[in-house]
Amino acid sequence: MLSFAAGALRPAAKGLLAISLLGCGPSAPSSADDFPDVVIVLVDTLRADFTSLTDSPAEFTPFLGELAADSVVFENASSPGPWTLPSVASIVSGQHLAAHGVFDDKRMLPASMPTLAERLLASGFATRSAYHNPFAGPMCALDRGYEVSRHIRIQAGGDFVQEFIGDVPGNQALYLYIHNSEPHGPEELAANLDPALGGEQLEFVEWYTQAVREYRDLTRRGYQAKNRAAGIDFDAEQERLLAELSQRQAEADRIYARSVSDSDARIATIVAELKDRGRWDQTVFVVIADHGEELGEHGGWLHDQSLYQELVHVPFLIRFPQDRFGGTRVAEAASLVDLVPTLLGALGIAAGQGDLPGVDWHEHLAAGTVGALADEPRVVSSRINSRKRFAPWEQLRGDRNIAVRQGMWKGIWNVDRDTFELYDLESDPGELDNLAQKRPRWRHTMKELAKREWAAMEARREHNQGGGFESLDEASHESLIQLGYLGEDDG
Repeated sequence: MLSFAAGALRPAAKGLLAISLLGCGPSAPSSADDFPDVVIVLVDTLRADFTSLTDSPAEFTPFLGELAADSVVFENASSPGPWTLPSVASIVSGQHLAAHGVFDDKRMLPASMPTLAERLLASGFATRSAYHNPFAGPMCALDRGYEVSRHIRIQAGGDFVQEFIGDVPGNQALYLYIHNSEPHGPEELAANLDPALGGEQLEFVEWYTQAVREYRDLTRRGYQAKNRAAGIDFDAEQERLLAELSQRQAEADRIYARSVSDSDARIATIVAELKDRGRWDQTVFVVIADHGEELGEHGGWLHDQSLYQELVHVPFLIRFPQDRFGGTRVAEAASLVDLVPTLLGALGIAAGQGDLPGVDWHEHLAAGTVGALADEPRVVSSRINSRKRFAPWEQLRGDRNIAVRQGMWKGIWNVDRDTFELYDLESDPGELDNLAQKRPRWRHTMKELAKREWAAMEARREHNQGGGFESLDEASHESLIQLGYLGEDDG
């Protein structure tokens, strides 16, 4: 059970059923247990190496650098997938993509896989969700368990939090999920459109806006043409744009970094508001990202088309009440499928029979056994592509991939091609030297794990028809166009 200082927490709401948790086993007794608040801030498209939670300079995220001193930082955390929808489905359910099957808008999260919000609602929490990216909402059932779930058109900061949780009684535990997306479209950030930047930088933002819009459209059209057996491709146009974008990578890095700084400042206002409301001392505060961003690495741009580090290495920070375990740096490989079991473990809420594959890091932190996981091989990320196509990458990687980690070794099994990539991230963090042929024992062990785990996850996958884009309201549809997921003529 949680061992936070007595008196710092509030009693959970009374009168809840303690017999079962969403049909998944016993819940924590609600009549006596105390719960802290849980606040998760997810920053869409935030790379770990642009934050002070890695070895990178703290210039872009000074607040996160300060917060890290009071928190547990997972230095080698991976997102479950390389784009928002499958990754968030994994984060809120604690299940990998191949198990939950939510890899496009036509699939809903299975009802048999309870969300974190459902689990906490059943234990007496007031549950709130505010999301800037519509993929984190009801279209694929990712809003399950929230009493209030709101699609927001601007990024949420402290002012929004003040309004959003004003009706939650001070004696009731709060679960708040905030999904901001500042780095997702850095070219639209006010700081990147400031006339004070000068003509050359403003010219780049204008050019970049058009280039990425055109590139996104070409990737979608390429996939649609393939599915329709149209006998045409858009590879030459993509190659041209990828080359032009890569030539201006340094400029793209600058506007991306400014968007990261904007996100950091907004997180600071959220924390300030929690402090002003007297809730900070009793809050489990989490900062994560759903995926990273390609900025020219491996010749790629934007996200979704690989499982390399630029797309899956993400920030993962947990600040526990009273700064418990503060300053701890976890070097072992983590995945954001670990978030649900870790939070449930910290709260003392039974996970039940949901067969969560992730690690309960709170248990290991409390027992001092984190280091025992250093050499444990595990699945950290996976990908099923149903949206984009660039023939050279499809021929190289296929549309299904799974990444495994063992210490600083990382393997990627390309399922459709039955090929395996092996990288030593300690000596080769950019994943440029594939050692699969030079390290046959590592290749065999990690590939067999990948194949075994993929088969096991697919065996339990349920097929649940989703709402699809046609189920969106006008505001959500427009947001997906602005975020680049849809073209003007997509349904």
